Amino acid sequence: MQNPEKVALFDFCETLVKFQTADRYVLYVCNSIDSKGINRKAKLYNWCRNTGLIGVVSHLFPYASINKRFVLWRLKGADEAVMDNLAEQYYEKQIRPNFIRESVSELVSLKESGYRIIILSGGYDIYLRYFADEYGISDVISSSIAFRNNRCTGLLNGPDCLWGNKIMMLESYCKAKHIEIDKGGSIAFSDSESDLPMLKYVSNRVIVHRLGSRRWYDRKDYTREITWDN
Repeated sequence: MQNPEKVALFDFCETLVKFQTADRYVLYVCNSIDSKGINRKAKLYNWCRNTGLIGVVSHLFPYASINKRFVLWRLKGADEAVMDNLAEQYYEKQIRPNFIRESVSELVSLKESGYRIIILSGGYDIYLRYFADEYGISDVISSSIAFRNNRCTGLLNGPDCLWGNKIMMLESYCKAKHIEIDKGGSIAFSDSESDLPMLKYVSNRVIVHRLGSRRWYDRKDYTREITWDN
C-alpha cells in the first residue's frame, strides 16, 4: 500500500456545473435522434409521470433512482457511437458554458497543489470523460450507461453513483488502484444533502450552493462555503 494521499473529492452536478446533467443528457440525445421507438417510449414515460405512477414508486423506493431509470430507458436501442458523438456535443454546448467558476478554480488550484482529484458523480461517464480529459483528471467514479452489441440497453451499468453508493464505489475503486486516502488531510465538495456520506468521509468539507437556495446544513460541521449565482 502506498503512503496515504491527500485527495479532493468533487461531486459534479450543481457543484462543478450549474445543473443536473444525467437526465438532461438523455433529453439532449432524444431531441437529436429521429426515432419512432424513442418517441413512443417518451410518450409512455410522460404518461407514467403525469399519472403519478413514477412518483408513487419513487416514494416507495427512495434510493432506487426510479425516475432516472425511467428517463434512461427512453434511449434503449440508440446507437453507441451516435450517443458518444452527442455526448461530446453536450459537453461543449451545455456543460462547458455552465461551469461554476469558483468550484472549477478550486479544483485546478488543488490539483496544482498536489491533491489527487477524484470525481464522484451520478452523472454519466459518457460525457464526464470529456471534462476529465480537459482538466487532466485520471480518477472519475460515476454512473454508467449499459451497452450491448453497440446499442444502448436503456439500463444502468452497475450501481447508480448516488447516496451511500458513492462511498462503496470509492472504496472499491481505491482498493483496485491501491490508493490510500489521508482522510484528515483531504477535502470534499458537494451541493447536496444526499452527499453527506461523501462529505463526512474526510475531515475538510466545502458546501457549494446557489445564492438564495435552501440551507440544509449546519455551518459548524463544515469548513467553508462556495456560493455562486447565475
